[in-house]
Amino acid sequence: MPIDDVADSTDWLSTPLSGLYAVESALRCEVCKDFYKTPMITSCAHTFCSICIRRALANDSKCPLCRATDQELKLRSNWSMEQTVAAFSDSRARALEFARSASIEKKQSPKRKAEDGPECSQPEAQSKRLRSSARLSSRADVTPHAPSIDVVEDSEDEDFEPENYDGLVPCPMCQKRMKEWQVFAHLESCPGPDAAEANPRQPNTDATAQTQHAQPTGQMQRQQQKTLERLPSLSYSIFKEQALRKKLAELGISNQGPRPLLERRHR
Repeated sequence: MPIDDVADSTDWLSTPLSGLYAVESALRCEVCKDFYKTPMITSCAHTFCSICIRRALANDSKCPLCRATDQELKLRSNWSMEQTVAAFSDSRARALEFARSASIEKKQSPKRKAEDGPECSQPEAQSKRLRSSARLSSRADVTPHAPSIDVVEDSEDEDFEPENYDGLVPCPMCQKRMKEWQVFAHLESCPGPDAAEANPRQPNTDATAQTQHAQPTGQMQRQQQKTLERLPSLSYSIFKEQALRKKLAELGISNQGPRPLLERRHR
């Protein structure tokens, strides 16, 4: 072996098998940096060449790695490490040669492709395009057609106009419109739906005025007498609430609400 070609674990770094750098480093002595020769294991579980560890312990009786105190008589032979070093050393040269040749071929492969020229690459590119177009056409045949959705336009939506909100709400009994905060106070004295029907709002239209003038005078007088007719008084104390509600229903008066309100409606 030439002097400038000394075996070292860094030989693997320039090859595809760069991971063997760590393997070979673990098989070398930390003192002489060479493969283990008659490896010995210390009491602190470190391995060195037999001659290297004996010299170190003769100097200061300490492990060269962890500086733990040790003695030569405590050294034990590491037979497994010796077998591993022997097997690796026998195959190292052939494995390193194979790794270096693979690295050279990998570097030359791009040059060969460039030297082949476009004549070789054109048929390959054309065949790739044919394969890709065939795959696309097969996918187009397999893909199901999406169902069409018919959109029906409703003309009634265009005529919709929201109701104008005037801020008033109707009374739930007489349907008279008022502000929302006035409803609860109005319910205590609400005459009911019959009173609202008996006293309808006076329409402002000319057609309503003409209709009223067209009614016979005798009919209008009878309606006024019927409206102003008072109900006979009752002794409310002898009526139970259920009976009072029934009586109001017979007279066509609303029977909704508390008892005082029912009595006030009858009066």
